[in-house]
Amino acid sequence: MKLFYCPARRNADQLSINDNLRGDVPESSSPPGGKVAYPGALGDYACSFGDNLSNAGEPSDDATATGALVRATATQTSNKLTILTWKSNTDFAALSDGLSNILLIGEKHVPIKHMTMGYLISTDKYIGDASIWNSDALENMGRAAGQANPLALGPNDNDTDVQPYVENFGSYHPGLCQFVFGDGSVHALAVSLDSKILGYLANRADGNAIPNY
Repeated sequence: MKLFYCPARRNADQLSINDNLRGDVPESSSPPGGKVAYPGALGDYACSFGDNLSNAGEPSDDATATGALVRATATQTSNKLTILTWKSNTDFAALSDGLSNILLIGEKHVPIKHMTMGYLISTDKYIGDASIWNSDALENMGRAAGQANPLALGPNDNDTDVQPYVENFGSYHPGLCQFVFGDGSVHALAVSLDSKILGYLANRADGNAIPNY
């Protein structure tokens, strides 16, 4: 779906790879030759999981996350391809800082050399450019924003095979990263934005006054 892709980055006909070195998850459990990851449609936008104040290697995406969108309580089939039941853990009332002050969805950082890769098995580091329907690896559909996860300065940030988890927002637009806020408005934030202010915008209920930016 073209809606899931930034035209400045790539075409809408790209799928995640399905090899066992840099592949997607979830994996089918027992095909011939062992586990094989399911390929799926990529996407250039991610939910905001919050400000990741604890500087976790993998920011929380469950009910303890501070962002507008967090992982639902859900059950799925054994092959991980179908969600059977789900219940949201947030609603508009939970966004007490005000819908116009909270990041909802933004352009997710994907290092150029690692496009189409879900993660690196050799180093067990998530890149998060695998199929966005994936309910097993939230890195594919979510990012954190704040002092521990500033906006990427460009598409080459973290573009190495020995890297931290790629958990920040970033775009292919020079100097800017676009976000949808909780009220539906769209804003292009400067990648040089103070990461402390960025964290205020990512946290749905911290009560901090947001200065002009």
